[in-house]
Amino acid sequence: MKNFTADNGGKFIRQLGGSTFHVDVIIDKCTITNMKEAIFRTDSKTSTVRMTNTRYSNVGQKWIGVQHIYENNNTQF
Repeated sequence: MKNFTADNGGKFIRQLGGSTFHVDVIIDKCTITNMKEAIFRTDSKTSTVRMTNTRYSNVGQKWIGVQHIYENNNTQF
């Protein structure tokens, strides 16, 4: 996901609930606000998230179930 603005949702990204296949999530140059639960939620132990150059606020728990996380140059506001 690149150059995207999301406001007022449950989750920004949700991998299919109960699935365990590998997903690589890349979030770059986004603005994410007012998520009730999380930015990304997964049930897979191998899925990854990479978030860079992103602004976020009021996102609940940032990551749920994610074990492989890379973040750089993000701003919480």
